[in-house]
Amino acid sequence: MRDQHRIDKFCETLASYWHKVPDWRFGQLISNVLGAYTDKTKKDIFFTEDDEMFAFFGEYFTPTEKCGTISVYGASDDLVEIEGSGSWDDEYNCYDQDVIIYFDEGTVLRMTYDGAWKAVVENNGSASHRIIKLIDGDDYYSDLFEIDDTRIINVRQEGL
Repeated sequence: MRDQHRIDKFCETLASYWHKVPDWRFGQLISNVLGAYTDKTKKDIFFTEDDEMFAFFGEYFTPTEKCGTISVYGASDDLVEIEGSGSWDDEYNCYDQDVIIYFDEGTVLRMTYDGAWKAVVENNGSASHRIIKLIDGDDYYSDLFEIDDTRIINVRQEGL
């Protein structure tokens, strides 16, 4: 018979990780972590032992390497760019959608477009960050968000 005390320990551990991304619904938390698990291991979670799942949650939410500075900005009316984050570097197509970026130390950034891109910090984590506000002019139509010594754990889009 399996140790019944593992259930409370798992739930406490799950809560500690969930607090790192408080804006996520439970389904998002499970979908994001389990999706990453199956992508990495190619295993069916049905057969995964609890201790292996514990270890993966820890791996998912604990940075393996921090980035120097990550930059986020709007590139047109339907693109948000991320630079300096390694595997999350990309353009995110987001016409009529906000882009929400979750950092491992608790910062949550929302990029929203209303004729120009605005960077809004929805949750302050422990990393040093700054927003260089929009400069009026033809060549500038986006705030620039910069954050130091962290990593991205998820990027999602949310319809307006």
